[in-house]
Amino acid sequence: MIYNGSPSEIDGIQQCNNRGANITYEGKNVFPFNVKDDSPADVGYMYGVRLTQKTISADSTTFIFANDVSYDPETKIYNLITGDDKSITGTWSNKHKEAAKKYHYFCTDGKESCDGTKIGYIHDYGYNSNSISYLEIAPYANIEEAKAAMFANENDSNAKRVVEGWFEQANLDGHEAGSYNYENDLEDAIFCNDRTLSSGPLASKDSETYMIGLDSYAYNFSYFGGGKIKSPSLDCPRQDDAFTETDKVNGNGMLKHKVGLITADELNLVGYSDDNLYSEWINWALTPGAFGDHGQAYMTRWISGTPYYYAEISWSERIRPVVSLKAGAKFKKGGNGTKTNPYVIERFEN
Repeated sequence: MIYNGSPSEIDGIQQCNNRGANITYEGKNVFPFNVKDDSPADVGYMYGVRLTQKTISADSTTFIFANDVSYDPETKIYNLITGDDKSITGTWSNKHKEAAKKYHYFCTDGKESCDGTKIGYIHDYGYNSNSISYLEIAPYANIEEAKAAMFANENDSNAKRVVEGWFEQANLDGHEAGSYNYENDLEDAIFCNDRTLSSGPLASKDSETYMIGLDSYAYNFSYFGGGKIKSPSLDCPRQDDAFTETDKVNGNGMLKHKVGLITADELNLVGYSDDNLYSEWINWALTPGAFGDHGQAYMTRWISGTPYYYAEISWSERIRPVVSLKAGAKFKKGGNGTKTNPYVIERFEN
């Protein structure tokens, strides 16, 4: 069930005719998904360390571009793994297309070994002969450890703070004395914030950049793999991305309440026409979009007729929370499920 505001009574009938109403919280009705958008971490409903894009001048410097790197925790020195099919050497202007295939590590001073202030992992191979955009992965040993740190569930996103804060503001958790706890009627369902990367350098050290002309699209998350939309699925590949309240077998148990956001997969499955899921305004979804070639994170948005397209995470959009009823919920007599004659759900205690 997706939020559509309070019903209006017309001709004695409760109607859901609010044109896709969204929540108001702290006096606002539009919200950034996260306040900052310059780290891959920012696509998280929760997030960890925020590693951000760095840029250096490429000029005519000769670099070693390597497929892998070793790290000595005692000396804190990174050593590029070199040799046949393990590295290539040349200027950025001459070698960026070849490096895009699988050579993503480099030292910003052009050397074979460097400390944490100079080790880089290139995330964008769009043609720019003047500069290189990369993530500084230190103090982590490699890109996989860096991704694990970024995608750790340590800090609430702004979207999660707003959704759960609104749930309490509306007293749906029954915290006020003598009130009903509607959360007892809700399923501890999974809300999937799938942060699996589909292709390109951030997917893995062996992953090739997807490029069209001079543009680089190596940064898509799984729903938009290789620039294409995948078939919808209700599976959540990573348990860390499966947000639940208390269920730590199927999910991560990191929600404060049993409420979340709709995903791009669910939008695709339910249908996004005016008759199925009307919204007059643009809303945030829970599905990550991309980490772009300008070092900005993007999230999926939706509106009637358009189920998914990117927006920078720091933009302010509307929010429509989603809940799942427990099995056994009863409908009151009457209603046919339309917005002018909706079903009304009885409390379980009734």
